[in-house]
Amino acid sequence: MLIRDADGGKDRPERPGVNRLHLSQILEVQSEAFEQLQAIRDRIGYTTIDLINDSQPDDGPVVDAESEVGIGRTIFCRSGRFGRTVRIDDGDPARNLDVISAAANSGSLVIAYLHHHHWASDWLKVPDWVGAFARQCIDAGASIFVSHGAPVLQPIEIYRGKPIFYSLGNFIYHTRSNLSAWRRTEVWESVGSLCSFGSDNRLTGLTLYPVLVGGEDGLQDPAIEKRLVPHLATGSSAERILRRLAIQSEKLGSQIAIVDGVGILRVS
Repeated sequence: MLIRDADGGKDRPERPGVNRLHLSQILEVQSEAFEQLQAIRDRIGYTTIDLINDSQPDDGPVVDAESEVGIGRTIFCRSGRFGRTVRIDDGDPARNLDVISAAANSGSLVIAYLHHHHWASDWLKVPDWVGAFARQCIDAGASIFVSHGAPVLQPIEIYRGKPIFYSLGNFIYHTRSNLSAWRRTEVWESVGSLCSFGSDNRLTGLTLYPVLVGGEDGLQDPAIEKRLVPHLATGSSAERILRRLAIQSEKLGSQIAIVDGVGILRVS
């Protein structure tokens, strides 16, 4: 599945989305700010027709008149906090979940994969909407859920005996040194995951091998174009990568032990 923000641009072709998911961006604002947005909308005369036109070539989003304001391609929602999330259109998940169920009922081990670029402001955290959709896929019959888009390693959750990999980070990652956003050490850290399943397609074991894209020498070189291939991380680097993953995953109920530079996820 690919979140439907994949139109082509000047420097890249359109992405070949498979089973695309259409979504609306939601900005949560507190009541005072929400009322100010309502007043701005009304003063400039922004109407429902304007919202529909601005959404083309897609259909206009469904907006709750009491709790939401739609301007451009963004929906502002009255909330008790300031935050942001996305809302997947109702029909798209149902279509994908039906396909997952059909494949699982045939006896197949189903891997549900989602690529998106709507990660949290803190890249290391999992957006609520991704977690909710991941569990829906498992409920529908998927044996594994894998998500990618956020360029960092994120927690692993075990839900109903099935693994959810919210992001395994990068394995191969080629970019340019002048793109400073990708200099964070976490962007170049990952794990390779070896999963074992029983005859009922339930997880029986999970081993995690820490990875450095470009290796130790590559991380010390400011020319990130030279970080070409993944290397097995050892020593303090392996400990750092696995420890961070273990701490993050523990918040979701997953227990990862570190043994001889390898992560072992305990399956109950």
